[in-house]
Amino acid sequence: MSAQGGFDVNLGNPPWDMQEVKDNEFFAASFPEILSVKSAKDKAAVLARIRASEPVLWQSYQEYVRVTYGQRHFMANSGRFPLSATGRMNLYRLFLEAGHTLVGPAGRVGIVLPSGFASDSFSQDHFSALHGDGRIVSLYDFENRLGLFPEVHSSYRFCLLTIGGKGACAETDFVFFAHAASDLADSWRHVRLSQHAVCVLNPLSRTAPLFRSRQDYVLTLQMQKAGPIIGSSNGASPWGIKPMLMFMMNADMKGHRTAEELEAAGCHLDGNRYVQGQEVWLPFYEGKMVGMYDHRAASIRFDPTNRVRRNQPIALSEAEHEDATQLALPMFWVNSASVAERCGGVPRWCLAVKDVTSSTNERTSIAAMLAGVALTDSLPWLRTEQAASMTACLLANLNSLPFDYVARQKVAGLHLRGHYLGQLPVIGLPRYEADCPWARGVSRLNEWMLPRVLELT
Repeated sequence: MSAQGGFDVNLGNPPWDMQEVKDNEFFAASFPEILSVKSAKDKAAVLARIRASEPVLWQSYQEYVRVTYGQRHFMANSGRFPLSATGRMNLYRLFLEAGHTLVGPAGRVGIVLPSGFASDSFSQDHFSALHGDGRIVSLYDFENRLGLFPEVHSSYRFCLLTIGGKGACAETDFVFFAHAASDLADSWRHVRLSQHAVCVLNPLSRTAPLFRSRQDYVLTLQMQKAGPIIGSSNGASPWGIKPMLMFMMNADMKGHRTAEELEAAGCHLDGNRYVQGQEVWLPFYEGKMVGMYDHRAASIRFDPTNRVRRNQPIALSEAEHEDATQLALPMFWVNSASVAERCGGVPRWCLAVKDVTSSTNERTSIAAMLAGVALTDSLPWLRTEQAASMTACLLANLNSLPFDYVARQKVAGLHLRGHYLGQLPVIGLPRYEADCPWARGVSRLNEWMLPRVLELT
């Protein structure tokens, strides 16, 4: 077909499924208890029990795993999908690449995709290659709030993507957060972006920001140019920030313990740590436990009836916040020796930002200072060599309204970490070291800010 010039038109609405093993779905009917396990360690125990007691079912599962990984191996190594068969493989990206590979130079591809194609880390190279070649004619993003797809959750976002041949357009016509086709008639919602403009706004990933209007584009561009970004292409952050995921909450994480397990081993609770002699178990903080400037926002309670989010936050009341001895309690604890080995010592305090978020939440960026804890991957640690007073300034910056506004223009999915966080602009160090002209008796801005940050924390 390519030898004959390719297709003139290619239309599609491909499957949006991840090419990965789904244990819970496979065993949901036969072993429903797998849906209510507390951790990956408990899930591994259920799988071991199935293997020992149900050999026929286990053999079917092994065949399912083999077919899934075999298909994935073929997709990744066939040479047909160099842009899409990477990272966490989603079938829609493979269909998209097949479509724009077969279309002719003057043809068009029209396809319905998850909106994350324009901004997710796994698709950033694919998007950037198409946008850089001038092939993305338009991308119109919709929220499903009006039930355009009745069987899909109302908050889910999808896009209508139009692709042409190489050099089809110098700029892409973007519309984001539309609810109906009639919204496309509003010219103020259309933002045209070249590859150069995208590189200025998102220099690390070269993915699309999420502007609701041209005004959002103008304001974000000005703030993007005004200060350095948190990360950099060569890893040398102006703030010296080295984002770190202390512990991944996945199947490889086996060193955590529940309160029941620690108490059975003879440990006792001291504050929110478990202690036995010289052995100390630190609270394993999740993002749900943290609020803005608040390291005691909520404790975690296991809810076996909730199949989607079993670890539920129980917010501390105002009265409990007024009691300085009242601390948030997690679902798990981690031995301090494991934290010291991972981090080169137990950190006295950590500046952390909540990873799980959304651009439609009341706040997109929420950060706090945490003292002597272990962190899950839902709380990236912004490790820096700056003094405490300067780190307090950074905390204030991360919780500021202008920073949150820019974050809303960039976070497309449900996670802030990674390239979303790294490309957000912050106030530079020299500004905090400059004079503070409005305050008597204080020479520098960071000295003026420190007691105010402490009062909020």
